Amino acid sequence: MPATKAAVFKIALLGAISAVKGARLLEECVADARARGLPLHFHVIGHVDRPMATWPDAPLTIGGSYRDEHLAAAIEIERPDGFLFLSQV
Repeated sequence: MPATKAAVFKIALLGAISAVKGARLLEECVADARARGLPLHFHVIGHVDRPMATWPDAPLTIGGSYRDEHLAAAIEIERPDGFLFLSQV
């Protein structure tokens, strides 16, 4: 019987991820998930304020900027298992 691969849990972050919105903490979460082989994939529905390692090198994708009226559709397309809000303020 072939081995089954663990499900990957998709974690969405919304908007512009900057220093005050937890960019450093996001990098730490991604690095930790990669280092421990956790079945997590982070997806920023928006943009980040600095270059970050992304898939396939890290469990992170960055969708880029979007118009407010397209947010619901972007979430529906991504179908995340959960949301993460890292704001530091």
